[in-house]
Amino acid sequence: MKNYLLLAFLGLFMGSLQAQQSDELSIQKDGIQYSYQYKMLEKKKKKDQYLIRSKLENVTNESLYYEVPAGDLLDMEEEGLAVVRIHNTKGLFANRGSWTVGEKTNYKTKSGGTIYEIRPHSPISKEIKSSVVKGRTPEMTAEIYKQVGPLSNFDIDFMQPEFINGNWTADCGNFSFQLNFNRDTLNNIELTQLVNNRSYTYIHRGNQRFERADNPSYFILFAADGKSFQYTAEDGPVCSWRKN
Repeated sequence: MKNYLLLAFLGLFMGSLQAQQSDELSIQKDGIQYSYQYKMLEKKKKKDQYLIRSKLENVTNESLYYEVPAGDLLDMEEEGLAVVRIHNTKGLFANRGSWTVGEKTNYKTKSGGTIYEIRPHSPISKEIKSSVVKGRTPEMTAEIYKQVGPLSNFDIDFMQPEFINGNWTADCGNFSFQLNFNRDTLNNIELTQLVNNRSYTYIHRGNQRFERADNPSYFILFAADGKSFQYTAEDGPVCSWRKN
């Protein structure tokens, strides 16, 4: 009989805890859906502990990006895209917010910022624990506080080694070659082309233009999308270089 009473008590207790779970709420902005909810974990003497769950998802079919300004010591709020805030926390060290951060990329903007990516249909889930005033449920609000968009919305600095170094193909003659990014002693950008056991150096002259060191009549123009160069030879032919 005692065992039955104990089981009944435990059943009521667990049922009470399970009842302390909120419906899932969500907000949406610019193709990003952000949902959140809480669940009771433990009733303590002076406070109650809850599990705060959040899920951020790009519901479009293309990657979305956002910019994080340059900084040496970035915190979660600066790196993040969205946050769930708990307004009635209890305790000096209680979590007052749960920030969701995208995937850091190698893309840099010309102002020095870093681009973060949210891949399509790849949810980012997060759980934190937080304590609130005893007898109360978490009072939460959610916000998507950065602007997202396609990569073309950002002023990307493609003139970086990770985008230049590697094998390229020219559509005039359909040949491949190695292109390497370098800086001279004055920190000026130089590009070295290695083709058929020969080396050619192109010196940056500004406005995405590079001139060949031994003959400025041969020059290349770097495309704004960071994916190609337009090559012009002394005798006039024009072709494109594209990275393999």
